[in-house]
Amino acid sequence: MATSGVITFSKNAGETVTFALKLIGALNAHDQTVNANDMADGLVMLNLMLKEWQTTGPNLWRAERGSVALVSDTATYTLSPRPVKVYSVRYRDANGRDLPMHELTGEEYDEQPLKSNNGIPTTYWLDNGTTATTITTWPVLKTATTQTLQYTYQRVVEDITTSIDNLDVPQEALPVVTYNLAARLLDMDGDSTPTAQRIIARAEQMRAQYEAFDREQFVRFQPDMEMYR
Repeated sequence: MATSGVITFSKNAGETVTFALKLIGALNAHDQTVNANDMADGLVMLNLMLKEWQTTGPNLWRAERGSVALVSDTATYTLSPRPVKVYSVRYRDANGRDLPMHELTGEEYDEQPLKSNNGIPTTYWLDNGTTATTITTWPVLKTATTQTLQYTYQRVVEDITTSIDNLDVPQEALPVVTYNLAARLLDMDGDSTPTAQRIIARAEQMRAQYEAFDREQFVRFQPDMEMYR
């Protein structure tokens, strides 16, 4: 039998909540209808969970690159869309050459004696607010033409606003999201049956496995300590 040739499997928010409720036995396996209150609670929990997971990155599927056009004698810019985290910033000159920049803490920036000092920007300070993130460069470019700041960041997971919204996660994360949502819905019910414990254990295992998968590959060299003894 031939395979489907299709790789577009997805679940929207309402379908995810419904399946999670079936997993924990709060919904009959053959029932496709969730009452309005349970659906509303499920969507809130799903949003809360996905927003919390933003802090456990990096997530390769949320890694983006942004650009800010520099303005003459201007130090501070708002990054849009708001990033969860900025990993690196480069100053790109008018010839398209990139210069890596060094991040300052707020205290280090405060200690700069002349914040309006002109020059090629080599450092930056990020001010992370609840609704906006700004980047302040130092030194400040005196005359800007086509120079930009290029930055790599982790974007915010999109909100779930209705039950028909697709989840802002890749296919590989769908099982992880569903089982972990089921585990959190068990928290609301206070269920501690063997089935509940099995779902919680499986959810934790799936999340750990996915987090190990969702990382850039790297090679670590470790010296053989025996040769130094």
